[in-house]
Amino acid sequence: MSLFRKSLQRWAGTALVLTALPAGSVRGAEIEQLQVRTGEQSFQVDFRLTGAFTQEVEELLASGLPITFQHTVRALRRRATWLDRLVAERVITTTANFDTLTKQYRMSRAVDGQMVDTLLTDKPEEMKTWMTAIERVELPWEGKVQPVDRCYVKVKSEIQKRFVFFFIPWDFETAWVRSAEIELHEPVKP
Repeated sequence: MSLFRKSLQRWAGTALVLTALPAGSVRGAEIEQLQVRTGEQSFQVDFRLTGAFTQEVEELLASGLPITFQHTVRALRRRATWLDRLVAERVITTTANFDTLTKQYRMSRAVDGQMVDTLLTDKPEEMKTWMTAIERVELPWEGKVQPVDRCYVKVKSEIQKRFVFFFIPWDFETAWVRSAEIELHEPVKP
């Protein structure tokens, strides 16, 4: 067999393995119950991440390794003739760590890199809810949106970072979920 043919077979085998790898999203993990409310100068967003606790994630957590979910929330202003404009963005990071000695979960939540909340519990369901139920995320729009603009909110979550062949990073994330368009109106003057 020629050297060219052997190289071609190796390349084809590698390509086959790489195409057989899972796509960039976890099957069954998705954003649900996306709700957006408007305030005076901000949007307030609630949503839930479902299907994130796969067997692999639960095994990693049970072994004492920390699990981190990163939720990205964006508010955009709709523009008819150009790309939609980013008005506000928040990145919420939730982390859980199982202490194998005390059998308790230590959790933390950060918004844009700033620690905002911590919790300690021994209940797995409480930990899962805390990691996946995101409520009252404020997206301020002050100065970036006019009362006649139409806006919407998009949400995406990164589930777990894995390594393929121990050195190739492979992110698992949900698809973007988009809210209905929100029409802002002039405030009523007394």
